[in-house]
Formats: sequence, C-alpha cells, structure tokens
Amino acid sequence: MIVLDASVAMRSPLAEVTRKVEVGSRFEAAKSAIQGIVNQKLLFRKNDEVGIVMYGTEGTDNQLNADDDNSYKHVTVVSSVAPVTIDLAKQVLAMEAASVETPADVLDGIIVALDLMIRRTDNKKYDKRLVVITDAATRINNPSDMEVVCTMIQNLDVHLQIMCVPILFVNRFHETTKMRGNLEFGDAMSIPVYVFAKVLEATIPSLQKESQVAKQSTTYAEDDAPGKVRMERTSFAP
Repeated sequence: MIVLDASVAMRSPLAEVTRKVEVGSRFEAAKSAIQGIVNQKLLFRKNDEVGIVMYGTEGTDNQLNADDDNSYKHVTVVSSVAPVTIDLAKQVLAMEAASVETPADVLDGIIVALDLMIRRTDNKKYDKRLVVITDAATRINNPSDMEVVCTMIQNLDVHLQIMCVPILFVNRFHETTKMRGNLEFGDAMSIPVYVFAKVLEATIPSLQKESQVAKQSTTYAEDDAPGKVRMERTSFAP
C-alpha cells in the first residue's frame, strides 16, 4: 500500500536551480518512484497487490469520508488494494498534486490506507507493507493520534516504510579542481581527468614545536617573545 503526499508543497522544486536545465518537482520525483514500483510488480511480481492513496488533494474520495462527511477530508483513493494492471500504471501517470493550499494530514492518509488493507485482507495471511512518500513539509493536526495509529499498524502486523523526498538545499560550497587535463591513449582516444584536493582532518600543532627554553636576558620584553617560555627563579635562605 502506498500513501502519497499530494499537497501543494510537493510542487516545489526538487533541487536548486543552478543551470539552465529543467528541474522536476518533489511530486514528480515521488511519482517516478511509484511508477518504478508499479512497473516492477507488473513485469516480475504479478501476484503482488498494490493500492495507492493520496492525501492533501483538492477533492475527497474515500469510504471513511462517505460514512462521515466531516472526517478524512482531502484524502483520495487512487486505487484500492488489487493486482497491478496497465490501468493502474495509467492512473499513476495521471496523478497531480494540489494547486492550492489544502489540509494535508499524513495520519488521515495512513488510516484510510489501513482501512483498505483491512477490507482486502479480511484477517487472511498477507505480507502487508505500507510505504509513505512525503516531503514532511506539513504538520500533523492531532499529534496525540500518532500513538493510536502506531498501535493499529502493530496490531495489523504492517511493515511501515517512510520515504522522505529531499527538500531544497542550497550548497554554498563549491569544489574547485587543482588540475584539469586529458589522459591520452595515443591519437585516437582521451579521457577527461579532474583532480581535486583530498580533504584531511586538521589537528592542533604540538606545543613542543612552539615552546622552547628562554635564554637569560636583561630586558623583560625579550623574555616574553612569541614561542619562548619565561623563566623565573626565586631563592630562599634556610
């Protein structure tokens, strides 16, 4: 079972735009991951069953909301738990994130997904897995419900996996090359080579190299010269 964050925050760029290239959104990256899962099941594991639930959508379409109009809003069931088909792959391609600000509670999406799993398995023996894909940019409305949801997951023997889509990160450090050139193999072949400086751990220099026994001098300032140890001698009569 897959629970996908479809809030408007998922439309944000996946990475920093540093060049004139097209950068996909977080939702597109998540959708690509789901496409990979569906294609793998379709080709190699046809006995596996997959269901998809999106939360944070502009509309609402789930059975729990049909039973109570005031609960589990903005949660849409894309597909109930069923064997993977070509139609499911087409549904994944048609998925879109919300274009306006909507409530997006991951717990609502998880509860709707668990309800679909209960309806499908009906206490039969299944290897149940729940995958949540989100950028974690929205808050949970009632954090106190988290313990209840965790208990439900444990009682149903569901393996929970959370995939966090990377958010925008501005890298202010850029590596510079020490040398650039080509590794040539005769006149017909060459390989571009970029040489970077290796990063080493910096350590504090030993004081043995900085300190030395001071020589006797007539001026106080000379004894306090950098790198010298000032010595004082005091004699006491018996």
